[in-house]
Order: sequence, then C-alpha cells, then structure tokens
Amino acid sequence: ADERSFASVTIGAARLQAMLRTLGPDWSGDHAAPTGAAAILLVVPQEVYHTLGALVLGGQLRRKGLSVKLMLGASTKEVAASVQRTTFSAVFISSSRGETLESLRLIVDAVKTSLLTPPPVVVGGSILEVETVQNVTALTGADHATQLPDEALDFCGLHVTSPDKTRHKFKA
Repeated sequence: ADERSFASVTIGAARLQAMLRTLGPDWSGDHAAPTGAAAILLVVPQEVYHTLGALVLGGQLRRKGLSVKLMLGASTKEVAASVQRTTFSAVFISSSRGETLESLRLIVDAVKTSLLTPPPVVVGGSILEVETVQNVTALTGADHATQLPDEALDFCGLHVTSPDKTRHKFKA
C-alpha cells in the first residue's frame, strides 16, 4: 500500500539486516563452507542501495554449504579484479527494478572478458518483476535470469544441500 515513509523503510531494512546477522552465526563470514566448496560471487552493483535481498540470498547460499563472496556497491573494475583473483563457480548479480539493463550488461561484460573460461552469470532480483527473462539475458549477455535461488544453482550445475540442516533450526 506504500504507506511508510522512506525513513521508516530504511530503518526497518537496517533492523532486518541486523536480525539476519544475529540469527545466522555464519552470516558475515565464510566459515560455514567446507574446504573445496563451490564459490559464488554475489554482486550488488555500484549505486544500488537495495541490499536486503542480496543479504538474504547470501545467507541461503551459505546454509547450502557454498562459499559466498558478497560485493556490495561493486564497480565493473572491482568485479573484474575479483573474478581474476578467485575461481568462482558462478557469478550472481542482484538487481533491483530501477536498474538499467545497460548497467547490468557492463558487469556481465566485465566477468565474461576477464577470463578465457568465465563462470556462468545469473541475474536475479526485482528487475525480473519489470523485465522479462528473455530481455534480461538478451540485453545483458547474462547466461540466465531467475528469482529462484535453486533454479540458478541448477543452471550452474551446483547441486548442493545444507551440510547440517539441524544447525539452523530456531528454538521457541
């Protein structure tokens, strides 16, 4: 209904992010991933301020046993340098509805031109509420686009399950 002020939404999102860090013991680090786990680079592009979805996704991926490097506010140069330094199994780009497909294309291009054999690039997020999957992939060069984490993992050939499903249960 869009009844909240910008300040209320910002404070609420910050509180949710703080709660996620408290609830997930491995939220801020990569200590949950076993040695040799598949690594995902999760990118929130430069000048994008909607990060809650990416933070939630990062936690979900870690609980599945993946190593996740989260880059918030990343420039194309920073993304390119990161994929050159580290071997990633996939690059996920979290995109909001206000983002342009051209800005996403620049990030995808940075990944694809940084390596001879780049990892698959998947675009997700609320941009898919205003753009079709076909437009996103065709106009950005991404290999796939989805809002479903398991679909993205399947597309990238990363069939993983939580290493310890009981570890993340909440007590009443």
